[in-house]
Formats: sequence, structure tokens, C-alpha cells
Amino acid sequence: FSQSFSWMSFQERDYSRACDFILGKGLSHIGPEISGGGNLPGPALTLLLSLPAFILKSPQGVHVLFQFIYVLALGLLFILVKRNLNRPIAYLSLLLSLSSANVVMPSYTGCHPSLILVVNVFIIFLYDSYRHSLKKSYLILLGLCAGVGLQIHISFWLVYAFYFVLLLI
Repeated sequence: FSQSFSWMSFQERDYSRACDFILGKGLSHIGPEISGGGNLPGPALTLLLSLPAFILKSPQGVHVLFQFIYVLALGLLFILVKRNLNRPIAYLSLLLSLSSANVVMPSYTGCHPSLILVVNVFIIFLYDSYRHSLKKSYLILLGLCAGVGLQIHISFWLVYAFYFVLLLI
């Protein structure tokens, strides 16, 4: 595990909800707290954090999960760039992503705002996959991913409106 893994009190709340779910105390249907007060709707973050809580039984499991999710997102980004441009540019985008503190550092935090980049990469990848294959299963996965995004961070409520405007252009 990395020595630079970060853990704060609000992450403890989210992890505690996941542990309560694993222990059979019920699934909380509220999401993470909003800075201005209140909570986001839905249990997506609780369900996501319940995987490392169940498997590794430690907050360090969240670190492993976030590292895995970021590697997966960078792999999807590589495929996306290679499919739409070419292999050398895909390698360049991977190199630039791996050397960017804005991409690498959030994977060490283990908190829900750092999933914004990952969810956006998943959504763009799924939309591009649908555009290339016209398989409706990609749209279903895109819808599920968008629903998870709305439960992860409040900024997605604005980001999705922007995506919709881009589709109209």
C-alpha cells in the first residue's frame, strides 16, 4: 500500500455506512453529504465501498479499489483515444495522464469527489462505444453509470446538462 494514501473523517462516514451494510444493519439510501448541508440520493457509494469492506475488511481496501478503478479508467481512455485517433496518440495521452498530478493524486484519496474523473471517462467511453457499434447495451450501461454519477457527487447534476447540450450541437 502507498504511504501517501489519505483518509479523512467524511470518508470514515461513507466507509462506516458500507461496513454497516456488510454487517447486515441495512442499506442506507442516502449518499454522501453535500457541503452546503443534506445528502445526495442513492446508495451507490455505499455499495461501491462495501466491496473493499467485505474483501479486505480495512480502509486500505478503499485505496486498492480506487487504484484499480483509476487503472481501469486509464485503460478505457487509451482504448478510446486509439479507436478515434491512433495508437501513438493513445500512448501519448496515457503518458500525459500518468504524469499529471491532477489524475494521479485523486486516486490516492479514497473519497467520492475523486471518482468524478473516472465516471466521466466511463460515460464518454460507453457513449463512444455505442456510437461505433449502435448496440443498445452500451446505452443501458451508460444510463447506469450516469445514475451512479448522480449518487457520487453533486457536480454531475450540472455536468449531465452540459453533456446534453453537446449532443444537440
